[in-house]
Amino acid sequence: MACPSQGVMGKTLTFTVRTRNAAGSPVDADSLPTYKVYQADVDTPIATGTMSKLDDDDTTGLYDAQLIITTANKFYLYKSYTIDINTTIGAIPVAVTYSFLVVGTEDLVDSRSTSLGDLSASSDYQGSFKQGTGAILLLRITNFDGTPQNPVYIQYTITGPEGDTSAETTVETGTPVKLDDGFYSFEWQIPEDQLIGKYQIDWYYILGTSERHEYQYVVVTEDADVPTFYSKRRSAFYTALEQLILCAQRIPIYYEQAKPTRDRRTYEFSFDKWNQSSGIRIYRNKEIVNSNIEVDYFRGKITFANELLYQEIVNADYNFKWFNSDEISLFLENSVQSVNMFPPASVYTLDDVPDRYIPIVLYGAAKDALRQLMMCLQFQTPQQVFGGPDAAQKAFSNMETLKKNYESDWEKLAEQKKYGPYPTGRNIVTPEYTLPGGRSRWFRYLFS
Repeated sequence: MACPSQGVMGKTLTFTVRTRNAAGSPVDADSLPTYKVYQADVDTPIATGTMSKLDDDDTTGLYDAQLIITTANKFYLYKSYTIDINTTIGAIPVAVTYSFLVVGTEDLVDSRSTSLGDLSASSDYQGSFKQGTGAILLLRITNFDGTPQNPVYIQYTITGPEGDTSAETTVETGTPVKLDDGFYSFEWQIPEDQLIGKYQIDWYYILGTSERHEYQYVVVTEDADVPTFYSKRRSAFYTALEQLILCAQRIPIYYEQAKPTRDRRTYEFSFDKWNQSSGIRIYRNKEIVNSNIEVDYFRGKITFANELLYQEIVNADYNFKWFNSDEISLFLENSVQSVNMFPPASVYTLDDVPDRYIPIVLYGAAKDALRQLMMCLQFQTPQQVFGGPDAAQKAFSNMETLKKNYESDWEKLAEQKKYGPYPTGRNIVTPEYTLPGGRSRWFRYLFS
């Protein structure tokens, strides 16, 4: 007799029974055994059936049956079930009972599939914008290893404002502009009378045979002093700097085991700032799952709809960026202030720095980013990304060489600033008539 103690949601549970006589020898039952399946604390059976006789040699008295564990068949996660089996042997009634607990996840997919299915995701904050201005929205689409991908179809939809169900509506739908492979953008021209509040941007695209959504949100405000974080010029700086440090913004992590929280619903991982377009594969007890999970791409954690058992293990493949938007902004701001320190003195910002100084700003920001990354490699967890302490030390040496190259180019370009152009100067001469010859001297100054 055998029956698993656990039934996995979405899988088939097989149970068997061996009928024996009073001496303990296997014999066939008078008739095929029948069974009923009961959910704990429920009086009526959720399934009934007749077991089948196994016809192979040495299977006297051996019978089996199968149950498909799905919600459609009235099986639910973390519920206990009892199988009541009845038959007769030599006209004597015989009964056997089994019990099992349903675990696992609904809607399992093939472990070779890269489709994410119906995972829900949090929205990424993209900035605050004043009524009557333009909001630049950007999207990068890559595969899991970070290679840019071009979808066969892509569109965006803006809805909002959130929180006011009477006013929430679809504001705009359109097709973004392709700037480069895997890089798309559009500008939302916010009307002067646009309602104040939080709006969600839903990027919908088809990559191969997989349909995906990526979510962002912006805040529309009437305040004139809103951050210019996503102005056109700053967006161009951020994009250019990310191209210089692109590999650090597309780091794949494979099969990392998650750390459970107290409620055993939320699981956390070592790194945050996951790239949505690269996707994520979530494993629960070595099976890929694609539903009933909320993914927080920005904090690096996932939340299941139901509490998991203590012995269950969660792993994930994900792709993350080393630097967030605030850090990228800080590198650029520091770099432009370094430009201001070289003669002639200046007070440039990212919004008005002359185009001829853009390479200096970018190289200065790139060397600062590499410096921070090299510092992180002195610690245990970041070292694991590069394969451990020894591999991280090799990566550190390579980054140091790259940083010195950026520093050399940055110093050569910054030194050129002293050659001008300088601010235009003027001489203001006040005529003096109090001394003899003062008038004639004034005319000589004038005509010289």
